[in-house]
Amino acid sequence: PMLSSYSAHGIMGILSLATESFLVLITACTCAGYIKNIPVYKITGTTFLSFSSKNENYYNSPNHPKPPYLNVQKFCNSGLLYFSDYDLTNTLQRQEKMDIDKPQWNLDASRFF
Repeated sequence: PMLSSYSAHGIMGILSLATESFLVLITACTCAGYIKNIPVYKITGTTFLSFSSKNENYYNSPNHPKPPYLNVQKFCNSGLLYFSDYDLTNTLQRQEKMDIDKPQWNLDASRFF
């Protein structure tokens, strides 16, 4: 199989659909502004990489169906999603109360589990 390389700004995660799973890469973004001198980026482009043997050429050929992730990709590329090194999930007030000795990924994670 042919290997490809991709330039990415980040990884959004893994999207599992009925028959396939995809790694979702952030491949295009623009700086939307700053919070405490930390940039916040607007996602403008994504790439979906299949974990199966199918690659992007499979879905681009005329004899195959449209990619199953197409509608999700349109939403991801719509400019409605943002990312940053700054914690965008907690208010500034909540962040002031957090234990800064914990690793970033572990701060107040109980809200999600």
